[in-house]
Amino acid sequence: MLSLFISFRTIDTIIVSGNRWTSTDYILKYAGASVGDTLTDSLIVEVKRRLWQLGLFRGVDTRYNAGTLRIYVKETWYVYPFPYLSVSTVEVAYGLWIQNTNFRGKGELVYVLGTLGDRRILMAGWSTPTHRMVRDVFSIEGGKEFYRSQLYRMPIDRYFLNVRFRSRLEDPWRLRMGVLVSRITSDSAHLLYREEGDRFLSTEAYLYRDTRDWENYPRKGAVWKAGLKAYVGDFAAWVYGADWEGYHTVGKLTFVPYLSLRRVFGELPVYLKLPLVGTSEMVRGSYPASRMVGDVRTVASLEVRYLTFERFPFISHIVEGGAATVLFLDFGRLDTLSALVVGIGAMAYTPFGSFTGLVGYGTGGFHLFFGESRRIW
Repeated sequence: MLSLFISFRTIDTIIVSGNRWTSTDYILKYAGASVGDTLTDSLIVEVKRRLWQLGLFRGVDTRYNAGTLRIYVKETWYVYPFPYLSVSTVEVAYGLWIQNTNFRGKGELVYVLGTLGDRRILMAGWSTPTHRMVRDVFSIEGGKEFYRSQLYRMPIDRYFLNVRFRSRLEDPWRLRMGVLVSRITSDSAHLLYREEGDRFLSTEAYLYRDTRDWENYPRKGAVWKAGLKAYVGDFAAWVYGADWEGYHTVGKLTFVPYLSLRRVFGELPVYLKLPLVGTSEMVRGSYPASRMVGDVRTVASLEVRYLTFERFPFISHIVEGGAATVLFLDFGRLDTLSALVVGIGAMAYTPFGSFTGLVGYGTGGFHLFFGESRRIW
């Protein structure tokens, strides 16, 4: 007679420790494990990945004993000051950005920015948690900006209030909507339709589809965004487009193709475009997200990522994460301008996000890129 004995590890209790500032209820809400669940290896991996995506902890560990699942989190300091510095042929500006990434212990973001120089900014903002597991995201940002280009001598005085809302539809779909109210004045007549300045209302709607297996270092799936942004008021224009990024992995190699298309219908004033556009801005999107560059923009790229370290050497006790080597080929076309850049670099994925540093050569010579790995916002 053959007897088969199967041992199930059932979760009777969940205990969270290590969270001095973060709410326990907030952690349990997104941990992905509940009392009564059967603990498996895949569930343990999922719990760690979900808590990483909160962007609040430098490390997460789990242990199970006699029906109790213990979740240990390693917190970090959440209030950060960042220097603001912009030096180019167009402007010299400097200032300070201060943010709290875990306001009220629930992953909310609050921030203020103040700058001096050719671009003087005073702004503040607040947002509910923005990780992709949350159902609804609400943010509000407002302030004043005064800008004077050293090259074109175009003083621009801008007041703005930006409100955005994102909601999760049936998975994997999401919808983002926004309203921007602005008043912009300048003594450069060619910038504006009226001497007293432009007043306009901008509305936007974007549809997202996200099937990535993990946000910090995706190895399969895809994410894309398509939408429309409309300007009405003292001028009218429509900006529409789509972005797509896919992930396919063979062993330790991950292939990441990317495509971005933008088109403008109507007349956008010059102040909504950058005064100067370099090829690096064209292919890597390092211009301010609130600006429109050109009437027709196409960007395509291919990255090949090799997972060099699944765990950081030497510093894993400080922060968890891994690193990959990156080869890339970027192509960009902006109206009548085009650029082609190839290069190499590295990518680090951490519980606080993924960051890429690249050096390339192509149209215009050498190019340097550094920033978040995410290209679809």
